[in-house]
Amino acid sequence: MARAWKKPFLKALRNSGNVRVACHMTDIERSTAYRARRRDGAFAASWDEAIEEATDALEAEVRRRALSGVEEPVFYRGKQIAIVRKPSDQLLMFLLRGLRPNKYGAGREDGPQTKPAIVELVERLRREDGGKP
Repeated sequence: MARAWKKPFLKALRNSGNVRVACHMTDIERSTAYRARRRDGAFAASWDEAIEEATDALEAEVRRRALSGVEEPVFYRGKQIAIVRKPSDQLLMFLLRGLRPNKYGAGREDGPQTKPAIVELVERLRREDGGKP
């Protein structure tokens, strides 16, 4: 019975990416989870894999929002008249800084080629994403 919580815990961790949430969802103490992690190498490896999968899902969502945007309502005279998709340049720069810190990282002095390179990259990523604005 001691191991019965591990599989549901790992599933919850994979879905949430958060140990506290996974513990709450499986009704175990955090200390129990961390003790099992220290004592069971296979469980620790599965834990790391679950966190990696959760992080991959977050990264995919950030990429989607950066390129395809999120839906935002448009109002006119107090009434919603449309919904538009707004991509996020800020999220795109966040991704670029993480993926290529030497080229786009904070504190880097921008040269004359930086803006055209970013525009070109945005266009290429949007084409890869199905041409969505």
